[in-house]
Amino acid sequence: LGAGKRTLVEARPFIDVASLLDDGACATNGGLYLAVEGQGDGVQASPLSATGLGCANPGQFRTPSGDFGAVTAATPDLPAWSGGGIGSPGVVKTASSLHLFFDATTDPRELDTNGLASLSFAVGHARRGAGGDATWATETPANASRVPGPVPCTIGTNSCGTVSVRDPSPYYGAPENLLAFARERTSGGNPVRGRYAIDVLAMGSDLLNTGTTRNPLATPTYASNACASLRDPAVVPSPPDGADRYWLFFTCIPGIGKPDIRAVRLRKAEEGGFVAMGDEVVVADAESLGPFAGAGVFDPEVLLDADDAEGPLYRLWFLARDTRRTKTSVGLAQWRVRKDEDPAFSTYPGNPVLTDADAVLAPCEGKCALTAWSVTRRDASTLLFGLARTVNRTEDVEYRIEFLEQTWAAPGGGVP
Repeated sequence: LGAGKRTLVEARPFIDVASLLDDGACATNGGLYLAVEGQGDGVQASPLSATGLGCANPGQFRTPSGDFGAVTAATPDLPAWSGGGIGSPGVVKTASSLHLFFDATTDPRELDTNGLASLSFAVGHARRGAGGDATWATETPANASRVPGPVPCTIGTNSCGTVSVRDPSPYYGAPENLLAFARERTSGGNPVRGRYAIDVLAMGSDLLNTGTTRNPLATPTYASNACASLRDPAVVPSPPDGADRYWLFFTCIPGIGKPDIRAVRLRKAEEGGFVAMGDEVVVADAESLGPFAGAGVFDPEVLLDADDAEGPLYRLWFLARDTRRTKTSVGLAQWRVRKDEDPAFSTYPGNPVLTDADAVLAPCEGKCALTAWSVTRRDASTLLFGLARTVNRTEDVEYRIEFLEQTWAAPGGGVP
């Protein structure tokens, strides 16, 4: 190949045909890579060099720089009531710290097989410096839940007359810091085990102090009779609607059928707290996503680029379970707001962007499954993900919170 007197490719060995016919020379992670085509018994090309440019690729994850080992119930300084297993991470970065919210229970977490079990959960919180060589430290007061509600009780004892709280999802930024979570419904003053509603509380600048408890703002009765329980909330501002308007995303768990992801508008109430506005909207379901989500979708995580050059942009990550219920993976969709409208997300053509068997994840002794997902900006061009994994071994079950990161465009920098 040449252009005038300039030789672009010389006849030199590059790679043999055998390597091109299988994955022996291929990268373990998905992405955009150089491909060489030829005709005949071999392909010849000049030596090539590659330089990592930090391109944004929704399917390209990496291990975070610094000390980001897995967090488990055995991690030093985690609450004593997390012995049954931790999960549902909510990660958020402030100016100088990384915060990790999680839920935990004293009873074995594996008893919660369908999200409707009679386990009692509380929400914990830990913090570390934003640098690489840091460790997580539980905030004081020790062994206390971060949101209104007691520490978990033990099934079969008289201490289970308390309301369970789980699925924490922090939002940090303008106009105020918020914590959304699922809180067990009550009937006659007693908790209805395994049936959750959604609440949102304001947090202080240190992300420790929350507002006072009150009736949930979104309940299965309000949202839809098809939803036996509402889980996995995520709250983000709605810039086109004004400074006191938000979108609340959540998982609808039906009594019969497949879980889906819905959204409803929120507004600040004059008497304090939030109230829901209008009807909920289904933003992702099994029918619209294909076989990788054939058994349903859950756990929405939403990131807003309010200053994007083309208008506010919402990115939605979600977990999906395949039709055979053997694999859990991560999907991605995005919605660019053109006007005051209901969410209309476009799914990423390369879904799923991560599977529970992906090589970028930590090695797994046994059968591992993704159970929850969280995202925050680590810096202007890097996203940090917290993910919960269940490790089913022959002798026991371990619950981990692991971390990945990914290059992405800075706010206002457009979409790749």
